[in-house]
Amino acid sequence: TDTVVTALLKKVHVENLRQSTVFRITARSRNAAKAARIADTVVALYIENQINQKSDVSQQATAWLEVRVGQLQTELEAAETKLSQFSASSSLVSPESVQASNRKLKDVRERILSTESLRSQALQITEQSDDLVLQELTSVELAGIDQQLVTLRASEANLSTQISKQGQDLISMQQLGRETQAVRA
Repeated sequence: TDTVVTALLKKVHVENLRQSTVFRITARSRNAAKAARIADTVVALYIENQINQKSDVSQQATAWLEVRVGQLQTELEAAETKLSQFSASSSLVSPESVQASNRKLKDVRERILSTESLRSQALQITEQSDDLVLQELTSVELAGIDQQLVTLRASEANLSTQISKQGQDLISMQQLGRETQAVRA
């Protein structure tokens, strides 16, 4: 088989046309039909190889996106659970609770940045790929990411409002405490 391959390689010539992504493949044989079949077969094998490579890349990107979206969903659910627990105990205002709310707000903002970065990566994959299947899968993933961003931004707005109210309540409580101390004195 090595001699057959060597003989075939001597009869096939592949060249890249300047300033393009086009290849010219020529095959030499005494029989013109045979030369055409050889060139067509080389082209078909090349195209099949390129499709398989793009399919592999698409599958890898889709798997990565699925894992990452799952991670972000878990983080989002954890953040929502923390937010719900905090909201249930918000009647107890203290400097510590305001600080805890500020930390949660910072975490949500970091998650927003992380999710926006993931969205940018997914868009980049979509824009760089010629594979329609990958583009469709990525657009589905983008819809999930966009929904996560909406939820995270709503959580950010809720936390900001809650922090503002807690700060006002804390100031009022501290003022009442000072007034009580002044009356006792």
